[in-house]
Amino acid sequence: MSQIHIACQSDTRFVPDCAVMLRSLLSENPGERFVVHFLHDGSLSSADRDALDEIVRSFEAQWSPLLVSSELAAGFPVLERYGGVTAWFRLLLPRLLDGVERVLYLDADLLIVAPIAELWRTDLAGNCLAAATNPVLGEDRRRVVRDLGLPSPERYFNSGVMVMDLDRLRSTGLMLEAERIARERIVPTPWADQEPLNAALWAHRLDLHPRWNMMNPCFDLSPRQLPWPPAEVAEARRSPAIIHFIGPYKPWHYRLRHRYSARYFEHLEQTPWRGRPQEGAGTRNLILRGLPPRVALRYEFTEYKLGLARRAAVPAAFHLARRILASNRSVYAWARGLYRALRPAAAPPALTDVLDAVSDSRSVACFVQVGSNDAGYGDPLRPYVESGGWRGVLVEPVPYVFERLRAKYGGNGRIVLVNAAIASEDGHLPFYYLPESDDPDLPEWYDQLGSFVLENILHPYHLENIPDLRDRVVCEEVPCLTFESLWQAHQMPRLDIVHIDAEGYDDVILGQIDLDRLQPMVLIYEHKHLTEDRRGAVLDRLHAAGYEVLDAGPDALAVRRDAPPLVRLAARRHRHG
Repeated sequence: MSQIHIACQSDTRFVPDCAVMLRSLLSENPGERFVVHFLHDGSLSSADRDALDEIVRSFEAQWSPLLVSSELAAGFPVLERYGGVTAWFRLLLPRLLDGVERVLYLDADLLIVAPIAELWRTDLAGNCLAAATNPVLGEDRRRVVRDLGLPSPERYFNSGVMVMDLDRLRSTGLMLEAERIARERIVPTPWADQEPLNAALWAHRLDLHPRWNMMNPCFDLSPRQLPWPPAEVAEARRSPAIIHFIGPYKPWHYRLRHRYSARYFEHLEQTPWRGRPQEGAGTRNLILRGLPPRVALRYEFTEYKLGLARRAAVPAAFHLARRILASNRSVYAWARGLYRALRPAAAPPALTDVLDAVSDSRSVACFVQVGSNDAGYGDPLRPYVESGGWRGVLVEPVPYVFERLRAKYGGNGRIVLVNAAIASEDGHLPFYYLPESDDPDLPEWYDQLGSFVLENILHPYHLENIPDLRDRVVCEEVPCLTFESLWQAHQMPRLDIVHIDAEGYDDVILGQIDLDRLQPMVLIYEHKHLTEDRRGAVLDRLHAAGYEVLDAGPDALAVRRDAPPLVRLAARRHRHG
């Protein structure tokens, strides 16, 4: 009897799921000779690795852990929701398993409920791998064709279960091409490894029967919404072999209602992770869990759309509250704070698309932001700092605003906060701004007004909204640094983004940045306060330094011509818009 080579991977969070997958695989296949190749990056504790080892050996299977070196994994995007870089390790299997002809790759979030010998013996008919089609709906159907070059959405496959011909992948070099696509961010990667694998291998993939990879949609959607004939769907539902808990809700999340959850916990109770606490219990998920899956998914999509509508609704509600609460300043101050916390960043589409592309192109983007305010109201970088793990230096000169900034990011080890202004020389200079106030007559953006130049604060638009603005402005000396002094004091491995909001001083700060040496990928600066002559001078300098410049409302957005492909593509879509 020949050996069955299994490959799997896991980070710390999904080790309990990996234990369930391995235990269910081995218990459902007595008598088979398994070799389990476990890929990891060394971040797992020895106790976790030993526990998995014990599970595998208790079924008389062979345990073969493989430490993937940082050098071999270098360049892959860091996707926290998929375990950092571990999601990419399956792309390395042809190189890691030298001498192994064929392997069955299995994701950690699987449950095996039937023998898999038939799957292992699948005739690949000259293809590089066998995998099941991943059902996609709505915009994703258009996206996988547009971005990955697939002839139809039905050719998009799920990478959670793959029978892989390693010899053929080596001889064709197609997996090396998938590696290159991933490392160079040639395509967007919303679903991590699946995107480069599909881009490189869709034409070299044999379709698997859905019973070998029963994803949640296979149970939840109607047969007409699935990419298989109704007879295959019915057969797969009657006799599934591998259950795949795809998506954000796993069996240990309260939101998931799945007919195989009980089987998952039966295996979990036979592992060291028994008694794992449930996540997500609450009124919202209690209600959603009781709804039919399609209804719950439709509700969550509607909820998302309503969140987008908040762009219009929250400001309107705020201004209504402003009139109602004008007589109660303490309540109004609380309402102002709530509004600023809830209000989404109103970034123009060009800026949002370029920043999304930077996030997809850099595992951790590095930035300098001049004029950060409190990183709340309208800050386009905030979502990427909070969810994307970006690293940066935030500069804010106004003392009371800086204290709010410190309250938000003071405990974030990736963020450096500097209470200063960027100026033409180090030292102290007079700076104009509005003092802190709970006056309901002030617009919510009043504390963003700060400049070395009084005329920039006394802009006609500002005076229209704050008629007594001239009487409110104060002038105090603030600490100052040149941009070069700032960079020398707080250097990062590279400089990807510079964001400047300096009320008419933006071109002076831009002029201090050594673009040839630092080569920031993206520059964002406010040009609404600049005269035509000054705007033109900035454009001439940026064009000469190798940047394309887009208009993004009150801001200008400059992207280097040698930026990563995704960033250039995002900018190109808006060049004539």
